[in-house]
Amino acid sequence: MAQTKTVKNKKKNAAKKPIDKRTSEKAAKKALAKAKTAVEAARKAVRNSTKKLRIEAAALAKTTRKLDAQQTKASKKATAAREAPARSTPPTKTPPRDAPAAKAATPKKSSPAVTATVAELRERAKAQKITGYSRLNKAALIEALDSTPST
Repeated sequence: MAQTKTVKNKKKNAAKKPIDKRTSEKAAKKALAKAKTAVEAARKAVRNSTKKLRIEAAALAKTTRKLDAQQTKASKKATAAREAPARSTPPTKTPPRDAPAAKAATPKKSSPAVTATVAELRERAKAQKITGYSRLNKAALIEALDSTPST
């Protein structure tokens, strides 16, 4: 307990000492000089960091331009690659004009019904009394007319 009383007494005595004007001016000058040094160091750091940032920004801009050029070049190549097969592919082979056509592809051309319209075919089916002719399509009408003997 004795130690605590001495610490308290020292604090009281320190607070009671009169402040020397010269000492406080010296302390204030030292603090001001330290503050000026700190401010100058901070300004220098800002200048350096700004300079570094400008250099980094210029490098990034240069990299961006390079990447943009590469992307444009790749895009042009891809477009050319897509169009190249379309241009260079040979046309599909068609049979010569004098070659006979496949039988399944073309109906009988000897029948006059082939060149007739659906309306004309329906009139003929009506005349031959074919039931359900109105529901038949052209191919079915031709088949029905060919299969029934004409009167």
